[in-house]
Amino acid sequence: MCALSLMRQLFHSQLLSEIPVSVSEKFSEEIGQYLAMCGIEEVIPPVHASRAAPVSLLVSQKLTQFEPSEPVCGGFVSWCPAAQRESLPVCQYRAQIIETIARNSVTLIKGETGCGKSTQVCQYLLEDYINKGRGAEFAAFVTQPRRISAITLAERVADERGEQLGVSVGYGVRFDSVHPRPYGALMFVTVGVLLRRLESGLRGVSHIIVDEIHERDINTDFILIVLRDMVKMFPDIRVILMSATIDTNLFTNYFGGCPVIQLEGRTFPVQHYFLEDIVQMLRFLPPAFDARRRRDREQHDDEEEESEEAQNMNLIVSDDYGPNTKLAMSRLSEKEISFEVIEALLNDITGQGEEGAVLIFLPGWNIISMLLNYLRAH
Repeated sequence: MCALSLMRQLFHSQLLSEIPVSVSEKFSEEIGQYLAMCGIEEVIPPVHASRAAPVSLLVSQKLTQFEPSEPVCGGFVSWCPAAQRESLPVCQYRAQIIETIARNSVTLIKGETGCGKSTQVCQYLLEDYINKGRGAEFAAFVTQPRRISAITLAERVADERGEQLGVSVGYGVRFDSVHPRPYGALMFVTVGVLLRRLESGLRGVSHIIVDEIHERDINTDFILIVLRDMVKMFPDIRVILMSATIDTNLFTNYFGGCPVIQLEGRTFPVQHYFLEDIVQMLRFLPPAFDARRRRDREQHDDEEEESEEAQNMNLIVSDDYGPNTKLAMSRLSEKEISFEVIEALLNDITGQGEEGAVLIFLPGWNIISMLLNYLRAH
């Protein structure tokens, strides 16, 4: 294309004379054979083209009459971020949350589990600043008690905003971090990371959201002490305290009568099952080999582990359960999590054919990884 453009410029500059071009009969025959093979008919313009009377190559003749195809639905979106956000109970309190935080240095938000406060409150504040043309002034830190919750919440919020981590949402935990842009951003961090950030001051930070403040530890109590003093020195900064179960009087008195926003949640019927109920319902029976292996290992335990506190309470089963259930319980060690029971329970839930998700609470990341690998292998 560059060569043709250069040739055209030289021709119009009269630096290059006209070059006669002709098409051989053999080449014309090959083109005709190819068009005939493809079923394409030649369309001859009604007027012969010439230099004196040029004719457009765009013809208005319609080659084939195509029947209009009926529109077909391409499917449905199973999860829409906007619709999902609006269905959360916290959505109806959006205006109240924004107005209360704007008027007060410290705001306490108490919301039931599942109301959406951890993912939505920070987004409401960011969107309010953007809508008012002050998005560059917003920079919020959101603390979480554990690193896994900080990472997963950051991923969730970024997903709801249709972004990747590192745009307007980031996270910072020990030995791992994804920093967002320096303006109009949300940063999910652990309490320890925020404490290190406070060492250099709060310049450029507009909001600090302390989530799950009911989980009291040294770092959380210390950061509350620091924040109480800093809001007196920097009245423009906004501190938001959030929790599901909290003594509101304790914190309102500590921060000098800060306002409280009570959020209602969604409650569903809950039915409790104990391990004995699951074993009897699934008719689960661990293999005898595992029982022998566990007995051999328990025989080599220290005398401290043979005390009353270290006894396997699974051996104590109520008479309300059958002998097979008691036998299965005797083969399960209370010190270990039986992946076989979890697998059997998941298979039973899946076999019922009901839509939904299963949430399994485990004590640590190592156990989570082990269960994940076990389920993938089975």
